[in-house]
Amino acid sequence: MRADVVVVGAGIVGLATARAIVRGHPGLSVVVLEKEVAVGTHQSGRNSGVIHAGVYYAPGSAKARLCTAGRTSMVRYCAERGIDHAVCGKVVVARDEADRKAREDADRRIREEADREILNLAGLREEEDLFASVWKSVRNRWTWLALNLVTAFIASRVIGLFEESIAQLVALAALMPIIAGISGNSGNQTITMIVRALALGQISTPSARKLFAKEIGVSALNGLIWGGVVGLFAFLIYHNWQLGAVMMGAMEMPR
Repeated sequence: MRADVVVVGAGIVGLATARAIVRGHPGLSVVVLEKEVAVGTHQSGRNSGVIHAGVYYAPGSAKARLCTAGRTSMVRYCAERGIDHAVCGKVVVARDEADRKAREDADRRIREEADREILNLAGLREEEDLFASVWKSVRNRWTWLALNLVTAFIASRVIGLFEESIAQLVALAALMPIIAGISGNSGNQTITMIVRALALGQISTPSARKLFAKEIGVSALNGLIWGGVVGLFAFLIYHNWQLGAVMMGAMEMPR
């Protein structure tokens, strides 16, 4: 029997290596050799069964980054394949003064690593803090502000396509901020939940599809309920049922 790649040992490292080779190079034939009658019978089968959080490693170090990435990948892998696992947190108990100092160091690392992840998700650089210089803070936020400005320009041009309609019915100009405000708030709620799920590694490919369908349903139901409220408000104020229907339709459209 001939093979392009031979991996010796069917433990966690050997099987993970073989899997990575097959996924990265589908054309290669890979053989895993194991002397025992089953896989993972040595060190791989004698681990603590804990998905480590990396709290004992220096924030920003290779160990901390790899442990965090591995934890996220493991939780996602288990969720995708229906493997029982629990993200239940970690209790660190100090038995003496030395343990207390070690626990304080671990707490500090947890906070620093959490701050790092939050900043990355928000598009901010790690080196900026609340009391950073004005110039550093400005440079740090340029990219996302510029992107926001571009989307605002696009939105303004879309509104500009309907200038004649707005000029004929001034009530549209008065009601547009309501639509924009409710839509923005709804989007912020969804983003907050998704960012939290991403940080905890709870979103996988199958769950992403379910999440997308769920959010569409939430958006449709919220649009129907609050669109009805806005439509009724517009009708009572301007005595125009067509305007109320337009407002309700605008709230019901995907945001």
